[in-house]
This record gives sequence, C-alpha cells and structure tokens, in this order.
Amino acid sequence: MKKHYFIILFIILGFLASCSGDKPATPGQDTKDATVKPAVEEVKKVLPDHLQGERWVKHFKEDLLPYWNSPEAKGEPQGNFPTTRGMDGRVITETKDGKDLTVRYSRMLARQVFFYSVGFMLTGEPEMLQLAKDGCDWLAEHAWDKKNGGWFGILDKTGKAIPGEVKHAQDTSYIAQAFAAYYFVTRDRDLEKYI
Repeated sequence: MKKHYFIILFIILGFLASCSGDKPATPGQDTKDATVKPAVEEVKKVLPDHLQGERWVKHFKEDLLPYWNSPEAKGEPQGNFPTTRGMDGRVITETKDGKDLTVRYSRMLARQVFFYSVGFMLTGEPEMLQLAKDGCDWLAEHAWDKKNGGWFGILDKTGKAIPGEVKHAQDTSYIAQAFAAYYFVTRDRDLEKYI
C-alpha cells in the first residue's frame, strides 16, 4: 500500500515540475489554466491525510518554524546562522570541556537557506524569503573561495575560512541545493551562478 503512495507522490512531483516555467509563482496565485485545477483536485482525493498540503503547512508553522524563526536562529548579522543550538533554541558556544562551538559549517547554513526557501513556498511569508536571501548572501560572501573556487566547509563566527580545512563534495552539494531552492523561488540571476 505504501508503495502506491510513493508512486502517486512522484507523479505529482513530476506534474508540478513540468508546470514550472521561467516566471516564479506567487504563493496563493490562482491559475488561469482550467485544466490544472481539476487535475490537482483529483490528485488530492487519492492522497492520504499525511500527504495533504494543509498538513505540511500546519507542521511547518506549528512544529518547525518556532525553532527556526527565533532571534537566535537568524544569526548576527542576519544570515550568519549559528551551527550549534540546543533543543531549546539557544546558541551553544562551547562544550562542557571548553571546546569552541562558534564555528559555522557551510552545509548547515545551506540547510537553513533551503528551509527558509521552502518555508516561503509553503506560507508566502516575506520574512522567510529575506532570511533565505541573507543566508545566500552570507555564504556567497564568506564561504566561496574567491581565489581557487569551491566552498569552504568551516568558517569562524565572523565568516573567515578555517585554515587547512579540506573542501568536501558534501558541502558543495548542500550549498548548491540551497541556492537552487532560493533560485527556484526568486529567479535571482545574481545568485544563479552558485548553482
């Protein structure tokens, strides 16, 4: 039975991907195409409750957003998202034995950019888009190796690359996904080059 849900989900995703054009959609925008709305309504009828869009928006707003929308999550300056936070949301600066935890992992900053980009797609809240943009700008300014290309994986809390660290494909893939999500929403040509 679960296999059928995944097949339906992939069909929906394929359908949605084929509908995307050059122009970004505005959340809540009503389509003029009379063939799309009935198709979406038919798909919604066969989806179980846990795959319905309303459930995802509720989960985002009630379960995820409070943690990621707190002042501590936004960084100082905004976009310099802290990597290490406790379950209560507070920033953790060192371990019990004194190890510094203020470094920023670029893959973690990228995940947060992705979160805010998807958050905007779910809610249409401009603050989500601004947080995603600030994260992209921080990554582009500080994590991109302007001399040799590629992405630094670890930065200090001010955005300077940690000397001697090796660049990893995993960091590159997370960052590319973050910029791709932001680009998907905005079509921002200035940041497209990082994809």
